[in-house]
Amino acid sequence: EGADGERQLLQTVNIGTARLFFAGHMFTRKLNYVIQLAVAGRDFRDGATSPIFVAFLDWKLHRDFSVKVGQYFVPFDRLRTVREFALQMGDRPRPVQELTLDRDVGVTFYSDTFLGDHSPLAVRLGLFGGGGTNLSLGKEPGALAVGRLELRPLGEIDDDSEGDLKRREEVGLAIGVAGAVNWNTNRLRSTTSPTFAADVVDYRHAALDAVLKWQGIALQAEMLWKDASKDELTGATPAAPEYSQSGHGWVLQASYTFDPPFEVVGRGQGLEHVDQV
Repeated sequence: EGADGERQLLQTVNIGTARLFFAGHMFTRKLNYVIQLAVAGRDFRDGATSPIFVAFLDWKLHRDFSVKVGQYFVPFDRLRTVREFALQMGDRPRPVQELTLDRDVGVTFYSDTFLGDHSPLAVRLGLFGGGGTNLSLGKEPGALAVGRLELRPLGEIDDDSEGDLKRREEVGLAIGVAGAVNWNTNRLRSTTSPTFAADVVDYRHAALDAVLKWQGIALQAEMLWKDASKDELTGATPAAPEYSQSGHGWVLQASYTFDPPFEVVGRGQGLEHVDQV
């Protein structure tokens, strides 16, 4: 609305998101690489100055031991690490956006079949910088440590995509639990935020999630918890200070895939901030 009280209409037509994806192997099929570039204007979030979204090496050393190093999703909760093209809705749930851990630079040791070819247990242990992606400013030394256990009691399940598009004949079930600690981060949401903080803060994270798929039915549930060591942390603008965030939330998403393929999806969610934001 203009100064004279008349409304003005503004139009913006652009490409919000555009990604370039490269993947392959080097020397041996056990050593793989992935590079993802985000080149649209809206992709340059949280003060990013580089188009690199994902860039890592993945080395499968043994059945019970693999290592991934580079910049990628922190292996924390399931609903954040689902690939963008495998999402059922146009956005991720708000509790996930507010309380999760995003991409970061580090190393992860993992096994999808821990201690057996048909083991139902998957393990992830990671150590990261704790400041998120594409950093250009330094801060006090710190680190992000994360651990995740997954149980797949009924065998393999495609838990990195949403929905049951294959209409599984057998029930698929995966249950995960994770914990993380981020020491001395200057991001107001642990690994993300549009501004950097004037000080550093510690965060503790916890997640519990589950996914079930069978004959077109898919159920996803997740609970997230985040606690900041202090909430007086302010951003770089004194006139509009931002605060570190503690809170908890939940997500329940259900869908059914008909045959021929037609999908119906519904989502419920809740989010509560403990500290001022």
